Amino acid sequence: MSAEERYQNAHKIVRLAPGLRFDSSVHGVWQHQRLVTLSEVPYRFLDYLCQHPRQLVPMETLRTVGWDNPSQRTLSDIYRVIHQLRQVIEPPNQPKILISERGLGYVLLIPHQPPPYF
Repeated sequence: MSAEERYQNAHKIVRLAPGLRFDSSVHGVWQHQRLVTLSEVPYRFLDYLCQHPRQLVPMETLRTVGWDNPSQRTLSDIYRVIHQLRQVIEPPNQPKILISERGLGYVLLIPHQPPPYF
């Protein structure tokens, strides 16, 4: 991996919606000028979902990504983390960014990102 690729990975900023950005360098989401820091598991979920935008991410994948001991986690644990994320990025009862495919997984519907420039 080149130095440029390492920099891009270490400082990933993903536009989720107007005025809403995921910033991996600060482990959080910028809501306009306000930073909301994410705890570890919601951060891991959102980071993975941002790496796979507009793709169905299966529940089992989220379980593996989120925890070091995935076999001890249930679907309820996943639902709780998704709810926490939605509280940060959108109204939890009106999802338009983090969409559930009932029983299968979740899709992060974000705009196409411009390529990074240096």
